[in-house]
Amino acid sequence: RQTPPPVNMNDSSSDDEDIFAPLTKRSKTSDFKSTPSHEKKTKGKRNKGRDSMDSVSKTESPHPKKSKKTDPRNDSPPDSPISSPQKEGTRKNKKESSSLPSFLSLDLPVTSFSIPQNEGKIRKEESNENKIPFPTHSAAGKRWQKAITAGRVHKRYATDYDFPKYKQQETDKGTTEESDWIKAKPYGTWCKNNPQAIAIDCEMCETKCPKTGAIDSKALCRLSIINAEKPEQVLLDTLVKPDWPVKDYRTWVNGIEEKHLKDVEFTLEHAQKFLLALCSDETIIMGHALHNDLVSLRMEHQVVVDSAFLFEVKDLATAIPALRDLTVAMLGEEMPDTHDSVHDARMAFRCLEKWIEKDGNVEPIERTAPKKPPRSNRNASKELFIHRIPKLCKEKHISSMFLSHTSIQPTLVDDIDFGGNFGRGKVLFPSAAHCNLAFRSLEGDAEPDPTGRLQKKVFLNNGSYIRVRKMVHEREDSKDNETSQNPKVVDDSDESE
Repeated sequence: RQTPPPVNMNDSSSDDEDIFAPLTKRSKTSDFKSTPSHEKKTKGKRNKGRDSMDSVSKTESPHPKKSKKTDPRNDSPPDSPISSPQKEGTRKNKKESSSLPSFLSLDLPVTSFSIPQNEGKIRKEESNENKIPFPTHSAAGKRWQKAITAGRVHKRYATDYDFPKYKQQETDKGTTEESDWIKAKPYGTWCKNNPQAIAIDCEMCETKCPKTGAIDSKALCRLSIINAEKPEQVLLDTLVKPDWPVKDYRTWVNGIEEKHLKDVEFTLEHAQKFLLALCSDETIIMGHALHNDLVSLRMEHQVVVDSAFLFEVKDLATAIPALRDLTVAMLGEEMPDTHDSVHDARMAFRCLEKWIEKDGNVEPIERTAPKKPPRSNRNASKELFIHRIPKLCKEKHISSMFLSHTSIQPTLVDDIDFGGNFGRGKVLFPSAAHCNLAFRSLEGDAEPDPTGRLQKKVFLNNGSYIRVRKMVHEREDSKDNETSQNPKVVDDSDESE
């Protein structure tokens, strides 16, 4: 049994096409007895490419000569003081040419090359522009240098703090443009009296553009900033009016309701102006899973100390710890059920201070059982979480898959939220019994994810697959009806897919 051929996850498909593999074809997706056809095509393309290159080399150079005017580095300027030593010697001392060493007497078509005096400066400036800032001017910056470096070598840092990726994703979704993002100015005398280290936390909601239907799953609705040099000082704490109508306030997470945002005038633009006046490129910004907050703020910043990256989870090498588990392990304190951004920013900072005190020598964090959700999220027993969804997959494909594979029609398939190459979303069923039956009817073995919730693979026609996961733990499924009480749910924002 050989590995199936690689799949382009971005292949386009018709909205009416059934992209999921029929049940009878499931076992055939990975049986290959000979060289896959895609390898033969690849070889053909390589040979074709080689032949075309040979034909080019026989006719003309594939690299046309550049104009001297457009690239001054190809030749010396007409008045260049540098010239070929052997040519100059030949012109001035033709009679003495016979006495020159043999290698200097060769009449070769040498082209002199000189670097403009300011080119070194330009290259240096370009190098500094692309260099990731590092705090060196302040005492606070020097204190947190080790923590910043430790975070940057974390295996998820390059992915989670890939701001060009986020900008492109937001542009593709139609939620923002690249010009909507901000970046702090270089450190200078203008900011020397500002706090050089801050801790932030954002509360977010989900909004929808009334014109395009674009979904912003990280719309800012509250921003809290504390002074990390004086943790008792709150620099800013405000509700934020989203630009688009709110689709989901996520009240069960943040406690914010429609009435709270009704008369709010503070916007994302105000938040960005405040941050640009407060932060330089060397300001240390701290928080937990901080990249989510920076994306919500549309702010590109690399001088960060992220508590999600400095602590490991016991027996779960690929997971990141939840803030509630960090506070229990490091501070011996429980987190409240409803998020409070001032409290969360301060708790993340206190955990990071413990890391500094211990010089980074901290024990892995024990992952605790999640608390029961508030009543407003009791739909969890009637929902399945779908993730690893390729871009070719639409909401109607998900709905059709459940109907054809389980004979159960979902009540609602949420809009798929794409981040990177894959998306995620939830599927709601009429009852917990329908939800459990649909999950059990899917072919394949159910395996627990890192949080203990069961999930299955559902294959597509092209050999790839999605994952279908339960929102509640197995011990709750014994009730298997709409009257199931207190299902256990984990906040997905603390998990790694």
